Amino acid sequence: MQWRAWFQTRIRTLSPAYFSVVMATGILSVGSELNGWRVVSNFFLVLSFIFFISFLLLYGFRWIRFASYMRADFIHPERSFGFLTLVAATDVLAIRLNGTHELWLMVLLALMGLLSWMALLYMQFAYLIFENVRPIAEVVNGSWLLAPVATQSLAIVGTLVATHTGEEREWILVASFALWALGILFYLLFIVFILYRFFFCGVRQEDLAPSYWINMGAMAIATVAGAHLASPDLESSFLRLVHSFVVALTVMMWAWGSWWFPLLLIMGGWKYRSLRKLLHYETGLWSIIFPLGMYAVSLFFISQFPGLHFLSRFVATFLIFAIVAWCFTLLLWGSATAQALKRLFQSGH
Repeated sequence: MQWRAWFQTRIRTLSPAYFSVVMATGILSVGSELNGWRVVSNFFLVLSFIFFISFLLLYGFRWIRFASYMRADFIHPERSFGFLTLVAATDVLAIRLNGTHELWLMVLLALMGLLSWMALLYMQFAYLIFENVRPIAEVVNGSWLLAPVATQSLAIVGTLVATHTGEEREWILVASFALWALGILFYLLFIVFILYRFFFCGVRQEDLAPSYWINMGAMAIATVAGAHLASPDLESSFLRLVHSFVVALTVMMWAWGSWWFPLLLIMGGWKYRSLRKLLHYETGLWSIIFPLGMYAVSLFFISQFPGLHFLSRFVATFLIFAIVAWCFTLLLWGSATAQALKRLFQSGH
């Protein structure tokens, strides 16, 4: 009975953002594939699907058994945006499957990502409009930027799916451009709130959650989406019309994302001033890995622009950083779980 109670407690208190594990693992698979590390890429791909299916089952059980807790998370402005990790995780898997023989699975994941994005995002905005009464500076955090991340992931998937279509290609590409632009607008909206909180509301150590790394990750994925839209391989009259605009804005977003990297390191050093704090596991740590991996992927794509080829030499470096961070976080996760099981075993005797 103790084991059952322990398991149910873990499910009841499960973070809404645990699909960030799939995001982190999936982007390492994508980055490794682009860098030519096939074995490493396949390893992370298999793990991504294992995590993805496992969390689908766990959240399904949580919805059946503890629906009130999921609803409470969904209407809580500081946690609700974590559910959008489902959208980004689904799309990252779809992106990785591009170019494989599993086109049907890629399209299925793309549709799943689109439907979940529509359901989650509109409902979250509705709750913020009609239910939230707290000042914006008290509730905004880095997880809100999962809205532009999820939107940009759909833009990337859209451009990839369009390459496998016929007459539908043009309108799919226009829709992808619209999603890319919408993701940028979401980012501009939320980053203003986040910077206002940083500069004018007094930030404490506990306020600096790892999810603020999404400040950089959101720009990195927007860079990747822009690079896809600017690809000369896409035969689109509309994209040819806006090509210069897309390229210029893509480079600007890469620059803004790059600017964040040193600042995020400084913020992390201020938060984790002791080794004990650094070795404490929290779900948000997975939010550091995805931006690192996505930044490596963004360097790969933006280095294909004329005059920026030199950036390709940094792809492997950031990818290795992301893989090391993934291994470190996985060890902390395993250690925290083992300690919890040990306490449970000891209490049973």
